[in-house]
Amino acid sequence: MSAKLRFHTKQNYLFKTLLSIYLLSTGSFFAIPANAETLAIPEQTKPFEVTLPGRGMTMTEVLGKFGDPVSKDPEVGEPPISRWYYNNFVVVFEYQYVIHALIPKKPVQIPESEINTTIDKQMPMENSATPDSK
Repeated sequence: MSAKLRFHTKQNYLFKTLLSIYLLSTGSFFAIPANAETLAIPEQTKPFEVTLPGRGMTMTEVLGKFGDPVSKDPEVGEPPISRWYYNNFVVVFEYQYVIHALIPKKPVQIPESEINTTIDKQMPMENSATPDSK
């Protein structure tokens, strides 16, 4: 009885092996669609690196580390917010402390003759809306 069982096991093994080889060779069992696309990766350019002032730096520290800005906006609002424009970045101050430093899409180069007209166009009118008093 044990010989019969061994023969039966060998027969199943041989059948499964031959069936697997046949199905794999014809591709009917593991039919995987083969679609391929070429992915074009653009050539890497050197990254644009700028050291920015850190949040909390004072105006004096910014002047010492980065020098004089190209232009400055006067303080606006309460608390007073001012902006300093450098060639590659803009620094936003609240009182005398840096709250933001950012890189605009284009480097900022504002001629001195246009600074006052630019500020006048960008400044919101104060007290333009009065709250309803009852």
